[in-house]
Amino acid sequence: MSRGGPLQFELPEPRTSKSINVRPEALPATTLLTRGDLKRVERETITAALKQAGGKVSGAGGAAELLNMKPTTLSSRIKALTIR
Repeated sequence: MSRGGPLQFELPEPRTSKSINVRPEALPATTLLTRGDLKRVERETITAALKQAGGKVSGAGGAAELLNMKPTTLSSRIKALTIR
């Protein structure tokens, strides 16, 4: 609700998914990602976590711990995204 009249929003111009070079930490809050962009970011994040964990999925220092997710969830995401 606004006491000073109608609310106005300044939104950025839409960009195509091809023009987005996604780094999750660098995204402004107003950036919209396509489903493909989200899958790519998820794949890159999981791959980076696996590299950092030395390929270890679960347990202390594993990728699941680094990503703060259950190992079973991470395993199913790895399978769904066909990460080797």
